[in-house]
Amino acid sequence: MRDKILDIVADYPMVKNIIVHTGSCDIVKQQSEVLKRDFIDLLNTVSSVKAEVFISGPLPPVRGGDEGFSRLFALNKWLSTACTDHSVPFINNFYLFRERRHLFKAHGVCLNKSGVKLLTSNLFFSLRHPSVPTAKDKTQEESKQEITTQHRHGDLTGRMPPPSDSHKEESPTSSSGTAPDLPLSPPFCDEESLPPSPAPTSTPQTPSRSLSSLTLSPSSPHLEFTDHMKELVIAGTKHTPRPTPRRLHNHPLTPLPDKACQQPAPAHQQPASEEIWMSKNGEIEWSFCPRSEPPRMAANVIRMQPGPTRMAVSHVHDIMSSFELFIPDVIQKIILDCTNLEGRRVFGERWKEMDQTHLYAYFGLLILAGVFRSKGESTESLWDAETGRELFRATMSLQNFQIISRTIRFDNREDRPARQQRDKLAAIRTVWDKWVQRLPLFYNPGPNVTIDEQLMPFRGRCPFRQYIPSKPAKYGIKIWAACDATSSYAWNLQVYTGKADGGRPEKNQGMRDVLDMAQGLSGHNITCDNFFTSYKRGQELLKRKLTMVGTMRKNRSELPPQLLPTKNRPINSSKFVYTADMSLVSYVPKKTKNVVLMSTLHRDGRICGLAHQKPKIIMDYNATKGGVDNMDKLVSAYSCKRRTLRWPLVIFFDILDISAYNAFVIWMALNPEWNRGKLQRRRLSLEELGKTLVKPQILRRQHVPRTSASAATVRRIQEDNAGAPSTQPTEPPSAEPEVSV
Repeated sequence: MRDKILDIVADYPMVKNIIVHTGSCDIVKQQSEVLKRDFIDLLNTVSSVKAEVFISGPLPPVRGGDEGFSRLFALNKWLSTACTDHSVPFINNFYLFRERRHLFKAHGVCLNKSGVKLLTSNLFFSLRHPSVPTAKDKTQEESKQEITTQHRHGDLTGRMPPPSDSHKEESPTSSSGTAPDLPLSPPFCDEESLPPSPAPTSTPQTPSRSLSSLTLSPSSPHLEFTDHMKELVIAGTKHTPRPTPRRLHNHPLTPLPDKACQQPAPAHQQPASEEIWMSKNGEIEWSFCPRSEPPRMAANVIRMQPGPTRMAVSHVHDIMSSFELFIPDVIQKIILDCTNLEGRRVFGERWKEMDQTHLYAYFGLLILAGVFRSKGESTESLWDAETGRELFRATMSLQNFQIISRTIRFDNREDRPARQQRDKLAAIRTVWDKWVQRLPLFYNPGPNVTIDEQLMPFRGRCPFRQYIPSKPAKYGIKIWAACDATSSYAWNLQVYTGKADGGRPEKNQGMRDVLDMAQGLSGHNITCDNFFTSYKRGQELLKRKLTMVGTMRKNRSELPPQLLPTKNRPINSSKFVYTADMSLVSYVPKKTKNVVLMSTLHRDGRICGLAHQKPKIIMDYNATKGGVDNMDKLVSAYSCKRRTLRWPLVIFFDILDISAYNAFVIWMALNPEWNRGKLQRRRLSLEELGKTLVKPQILRRQHVPRTSASAATVRRIQEDNAGAPSTQPTEPPSAEPEVSV
């Protein structure tokens, strides 16, 4: 850095000011003595250059633990003293950004747009008001600054000096004795919101200092702040008005004036006293009165436009291009390389290299088998001359299809054992991760997102096979899924690989899963079941500007015991309890049974409907809970899954199914008039996609199949294609056919 500054001064001699900002990412990893030595060398260097160099202090971390915060706080304090001793201007950013999470991005490391704007304002303010008290001047000015500050603003504790008789009308203290509003410095508010400068009076003031230069910013070099004074200023900045974010979409679950949901809770359902119920663990107080004003948060503001993204709009022109968004060339190359490697290992020199056309044809036949709902049908019957489909024999032979199914791989078999020791999903990890990373790139979910589990049926050998008796298949591979509640678009997925090698169950698994699934969302509402819903997870989602609505297990320690009994409670009755940012409801749908739901979105106990008297929380939960289940149902209707004992192939079949469904969602969002009026539009899209995938393989076939129907299909497709080569009569097969695809 020292050499860099000298080069800048030499290359740009007209530069007057240089700002050196202290980063916070690598600081916490270095030793303190090394840091001090480097900064001392830097300060000695900048003291000798002609340009005025400003040292900008580090930003306080909002995540990362107490150790990183303590190191940066100590470094900021030491830098302030060192810059004063070397007569170098120091810009203090630490107190300006402390505990202000709304100025940082979700990961808590980088500033967002508001934070960058505030930091830039603070830097320019310091450039316009440079003042560096030296070590000798610091002692002399200390008493003067204290007297001047007390004369203008009181003693900064809320008490003002008693005004004289001649200036009672100009006293800033109100009749109630409250402290006046202190003027804010430019880093804390806009210039338009600054209070007007007071009119000049006969009161003696400190010469050569205007009111604008004597501000209460912790970074201002004109005042020497004590720790108590800094705490007061920081407390004042928390109440600084923030710019209202641009509201793109009103949240559908936000309580709005709805005639059907304006009925208050009946008097017999809610106690009229101000009683407080404690939770089972004794840590949470639940009140019967909701908070009059909901806390300020951006949970109802969605900054992304729901629907296909710009990338999807620019790349989609037919159903085939929509499908290729999710299975791009990089994933196809991995599959082709690994499959050819396995083919050479198994068949040796007889193996013919498999290319993209063969792979597309294989995908197309799998999708067409799902269109015909042949998931349980044997592969031989699909190629049968009498009961089969002519399009299958027209694309490739049964032998080639079985060879591809046998040799298709998604990783290198030789180094797999080493990777399996730390990753159970090593056999398909690369393809899976690259595929999941592409899901959120092409579609933005609406305001409601559903998080739930999906079970892929599988009874073969798998190190993380799960048994869920409530599912129809009972055995299979469990996948956590986050889907749009309206379109059921699969936005994020994660394979559950079971317990660790030690055998100990994972702690806070629900917390980790729901935070991983919601990564990248902001302003949305998360609807989930009782596995994910808890008080701590709701609080953590609120920090990420997300709300949660879900059912709760009755053995949760956050619940008050008085909310659970159903004895002597009438049917369709509800009980509500609240905290500052959370609501609980206990609803009795039938005798001796109740359901408990938690919501960080709803703030009152509104009742909807006249028949069942269901709370608004339950109505909204029922409307948004089926995103994952609906996706699973639609995918299973035309699934391309084939019978296999290899679990990586089962996961890949699910990748094809979900990719085809997501492609259909994007295509229909961009072309809502496509086949309007027809009931089986998804089946028509899958049929068109399958035929498009197998067409290049049919066009380059040199020998037509033996059956007349399949041969006619090949000739018709080749004749319809302009410039396609003519086919030759079929030659008799050799005694030992060459292994090929």
